[in-house]
Amino acid sequence: DSDIKEAILLITKQPGTKTTLISPSKKTFTATKTHKDILWHTTDVFDMITLTTPEVGKWQVNLSTKEGNRIYVLTNLRLKSSFDKNFVHKGETLKIDAWLERDGAVITEKDVLDKISILVESKDPKQNVHSARMTPEISEIGATKNNGKYVTNFNVLMIGDYILKIVAEGHTFKREKVFEFKAIEPPQQQPTQKQEEQAKQSEHRDVNAKKSNEWNDALLIFGAVNGAVLLLVLVYFLIKKLIPRLSRKKNKK
Repeated sequence: DSDIKEAILLITKQPGTKTTLISPSKKTFTATKTHKDILWHTTDVFDMITLTTPEVGKWQVNLSTKEGNRIYVLTNLRLKSSFDKNFVHKGETLKIDAWLERDGAVITEKDVLDKISILVESKDPKQNVHSARMTPEISEIGATKNNGKYVTNFNVLMIGDYILKIVAEGHTFKREKVFEFKAIEPPQQQPTQKQEEQAKQSEHRDVNAKKSNEWNDALLIFGAVNGAVLLLVLVYFLIKKLIPRLSRKKNKK
């Protein structure tokens, strides 16, 4: 109908199968006979055809009924992602996801997804450009989830402005989503309860050690003072005994 602005046909086929496309006005098209509004990519095992502003009405595809020949019709194809951050922290690892929707439903057919590449292109604050291919989402047990979603990790290595572009591309179509976000320094982390308890225990140990050292110093000073007093007392008694003896010796002389 007139609401369809683009239709993508994916036709899987057995080798030797020839595909013919017939428009509502009964015009016929093949891989070697197309139109400016028809992009056609063909191989021995599949055809991918994109109809731009297709004619309103009933289209037909003629091909043999050999086993394995299948037709997928993709209308209102949209590229989606759950990424929506405007600010991130330097050192953060971002999980970027993406998927394709057909009329609001996620595309999960393997025949279709195998013909499409999804990648992430990024430009960092220094204008360096990087790209990474996105891969099917993996479950916790290491198996593909087969949910049509693709993921990749993106490491934020510096502060500044980033541009992130997700690109989904087939042989006859391309979809893009562009995001812009800023990386900032991470906030200073507040200590956890365990860290606070450890700090208090360490402070308590330091206080006890300080008190122990002060007590040891006091004992040393007390010992030194007592030693000095005893020494003075001893000198006093020695002098007291020596003076009479010296006096007697002097009188005898």
